[in-house]
Amino acid sequence: MLWTGLDLDEAGRTELDRLATGCRARRGSAGIEVDGARFRPHLTVARTRSPHDVSSWVRLLDSYRGPRWQATELTLVQSHLGEGPRGRPRHVAVDTFSLTRT
Repeated sequence: MLWTGLDLDEAGRTELDRLATGCRARRGSAGIEVDGARFRPHLTVARTRSPHDVSSWVRLLDSYRGPRWQATELTLVQSHLGEGPRGRPRHVAVDTFSLTRT
């Protein structure tokens, strides 16, 4: 899997951590196993079925700085690997959360 982290300010990181904590608490109370790993906000760029050398892509993307933008909502997506058409992932939007103050 090739992923990129998110460049968040302190307030954004605090809010995302709060959201992650709430999601974990809901999973735990619903009886779903929670692994306890540290939450790392990220965007998955690519995923492969078998190991590949992606170092050239990493080097290319390492210096890239895209335009800054502000997210107004976050959608929690559940991935079901191998359950989509032709063995691809199937993604289900579980819930959407507003990131703007009301």
